[in-house]
Amino acid sequence: MKKLKKIVATCSCAALLLVATTPASAASYKLVYYTLYNKKTNQPVKGYAVYKNTLYYDAIEKVGRYSYKGVLYHNGAPYSGVQRPDGIRYVDGKPLTGFHNESGKYFVKGIVASGTYDGILYKNGRAFSGVVDAIRYVDGVRLTGIHKDSGKYFVDGIVANGMYNGTIYKNGYAH
Repeated sequence: MKKLKKIVATCSCAALLLVATTPASAASYKLVYYTLYNKKTNQPVKGYAVYKNTLYYDAIEKVGRYSYKGVLYHNGAPYSGVQRPDGIRYVDGKPLTGFHNESGKYFVKGIVASGTYDGILYKNGRAFSGVVDAIRYVDGVRLTGIHKDSGKYFVDGIVANGMYNGTIYKNGYAH
């Protein structure tokens, strides 16, 4: 019996610790028949609230697309996809900055990247390979080395003329 009391006391302490470490926002709401209530006042929540990653307004789950605290929600959940008509790509409710695996494109603030970002030149969201203003790019970076198609030597994207690494180059070819 003494051992049983000790086990019960230990379990009670563990349960108390679990309740004490629950985040305040999750602990302050409860959902009853699709209506969000404040646990303390037992009244429906007024205004906007996020409970279990779902947006509510005046205690009812928001339907449609709404922005709240910088996050775009669609039917109560953070939105992922392309917002029309502006064409901005969202991931978890925020405009995407980074590489999108499905499309294979790079985005900046939700828009397909065109320009130089983190030292890489992008055109239509893809790392650019080609020539821009007489500078050769391979995978978005200025080429330094021998171009595989032309066989010419480039330094920082420009055809080599002069001495590099002990070799004299004229129009990119060694002499």
